[in-house]
Amino acid sequence: MPPSRTSKLSREDRRVLLSSRIQEQGFVEDMPCSNCERQNIECRSSPNSNSCAECVRRGLSSCDLVVLPSTCEYFRFLPRSRY
Repeated sequence: MPPSRTSKLSREDRRVLLSSRIQEQGFVEDMPCSNCERQNIECRSSPNSNSCAECVRRGLSSCDLVVLPSTCEYFRFLPRSRY
Protein backbone atom coordinates (compact mmCIF):
# COMPACT_ATOMS: atom_id res chain seq x y z
CA MET A 1 0.00 0.00 0.00
CA PRO A 2 1.55 3.34 -1.01
CA PRO A 3 2.04 6.00 1.66
CA SER A 4 -0.63 8.67 1.82
CA ARG A 5 0.09 12.11 0.43
CA THR A 6 -0.24 13.76 3.83
CA SER A 7 2.52 11.57 5.31
CA LYS A 8 5.03 13.37 3.07
CA LEU A 9 3.93 16.80 4.26
CA SER A 10 5.69 18.60 7.07
CA ARG A 11 3.86 19.36 10.29
CA GLU A 12 3.52 23.00 9.24
CA ASP A 13 2.14 22.02 5.83
CA ARG A 14 -0.47 19.76 7.47
CA ARG A 15 -1.49 22.62 9.78
CA VAL A 16 -1.88 24.99 6.84
CA LEU A 17 -3.90 22.38 4.93
CA LEU A 18 -6.22 21.74 7.89
CA SER A 19 -6.61 25.47 8.50
CA SER A 20 -7.55 26.00 4.84
CA ARG A 21 -10.17 23.25 5.02
CA ILE A 22 -11.69 24.73 8.16
CA GLN A 23 -11.67 28.17 6.52
CA GLU A 24 -13.41 26.87 3.38
CA GLN A 25 -15.88 24.40 4.90
CA GLY A 26 -16.35 25.83 8.38
CA PHE A 27 -18.67 28.50 9.64
CA VAL A 28 -18.23 31.85 11.34
CA GLU A 29 -18.59 31.71 15.11
CA ASP A 30 -20.83 34.23 16.86
CA MET A 31 -18.54 34.11 19.88
CA PRO A 32 -14.91 34.10 18.64
CA CYS A 33 -12.04 32.56 20.57
CA SER A 34 -9.88 34.99 22.54
CA ASN A 35 -7.10 34.83 19.92
CA CYS A 36 -9.40 35.88 17.06
CA GLU A 37 -11.12 38.46 19.23
CA ARG A 38 -7.76 39.97 20.23
CA GLN A 39 -6.69 40.15 16.58
CA ASN A 40 -10.14 41.35 15.52
CA ILE A 41 -10.45 38.68 12.83
CA GLU A 42 -13.22 36.31 11.77
CA CYS A 43 -13.26 33.11 13.82
CA ARG A 44 -14.20 30.10 11.68
CA SER A 45 -14.63 26.58 13.01
CA SER A 46 -15.66 23.15 11.87
CA PRO A 47 -17.51 20.40 13.75
CA ASN A 48 -14.53 18.14 12.98
CA SER A 49 -11.97 20.29 14.80
CA ASN A 50 -11.57 21.49 18.38
CA SER A 51 -9.75 24.63 17.25
CA CYS A 52 -10.63 27.46 14.91
CA ALA A 53 -8.86 27.90 11.56
CA GLU A 54 -6.63 30.73 12.81
CA CYS A 55 -5.44 28.86 15.91
CA VAL A 56 -4.68 25.80 13.77
CA ARG A 57 -2.82 27.93 11.22
CA ARG A 58 -0.71 29.56 13.93
CA GLY A 59 -0.04 26.23 15.64
CA LEU A 60 -1.44 27.37 18.98
CA SER A 61 -1.63 24.54 21.49
CA SER A 62 -5.04 25.56 22.73
CA CYS A 63 -8.05 27.38 21.35
CA ASP A 64 -10.65 28.53 23.85
CA LEU A 65 -13.44 28.44 21.30
CA VAL A 66 -16.76 27.40 22.80
CA VAL A 67 -19.03 25.93 20.14
CA LEU A 68 -22.69 26.23 21.00
CA PRO A 69 -25.26 24.13 19.19
CA SER A 70 -27.01 26.00 16.44
CA THR A 71 -30.71 26.71 16.63
CA CYS A 72 -31.30 24.00 14.05
CA GLU A 73 -29.49 21.40 16.18
CA TYR A 74 -31.32 22.60 19.29
CA PHE A 75 -34.75 22.16 17.75
CA ARG A 76 -33.82 18.76 16.40
CA PHE A 77 -33.65 17.40 19.96
CA LEU A 78 -36.92 18.91 21.18
CA PRO A 79 -39.89 16.56 21.33
CA ARG A 80 -42.16 16.88 18.35
CA SER A 81 -45.55 18.36 18.90
CA ARG A 82 -48.55 16.19 18.12
CA TYR A 83 -50.66 18.99 16.69
